[in-house]
Amino acid sequence: MIHRSLESIGREWFGLVVLQQYLGSLGTVQDVHRQSQDHDLIFTPPGGAPQTIDVKVDYYFGADDKSDFHRRRTGFAALETVSNDVLGTLGWMVTSATDYIMYYFLALDNPPDQLRAWSAAGDAEAALHGLQAYDDCLLVLPTRALQAWFWEDKRYLGWRHCRIPNVDGDGRVYHTWVRLTPVEALVRLPGVRLYDRLVAALHSRRLADP
Repeated sequence: MIHRSLESIGREWFGLVVLQQYLGSLGTVQDVHRQSQDHDLIFTPPGGAPQTIDVKVDYYFGADDKSDFHRRRTGFAALETVSNDVLGTLGWMVTSATDYIMYYFLALDNPPDQLRAWSAAGDAEAALHGLQAYDDCLLVLPTRALQAWFWEDKRYLGWRHCRIPNVDGDGRVYHTWVRLTPVEALVRLPGVRLYDRLVAALHSRRLADP
């Protein structure tokens, strides 16, 4: 399945909106993804040094099983080895030089037209107020440690190799290649953190604010 509808809704944008709000509650955050190919956000904790972050959003909508893009959590993270197999572009498991990769699974139950309108307008406030996530989960992965572990002794060969069809701006089809890596293996790596239900936590915080 080619994810035309997902791309037209702007799947990365929703993940960035949630993560910026979440990180902003913990420190200061700057969105730089339009200026840099290497990272999306810079997060600075109170009294700490700036940290560069590469955001990856695994995004689905429609809690109804009949929806084309319905998805329950699979227990796997798709770690990208080839970004574009037509151009021969390597994936972020090779190229990312950030401090952290934030892999965010986000499954929404809002109507597609509503999601598309928020994304097209760039209305982050409306999205944060109205998002209905039936499942979401954030993996915070130290980039260098993850890459070293993934490639060490060809560990990646033990996980399923999948290609994901995409369409570029000129309508040409290409594939992105990933290894489906068990989340339970990732969370055992030193420095990895897992957070569930960020959208619900943000809604609770907003309701609690005077």
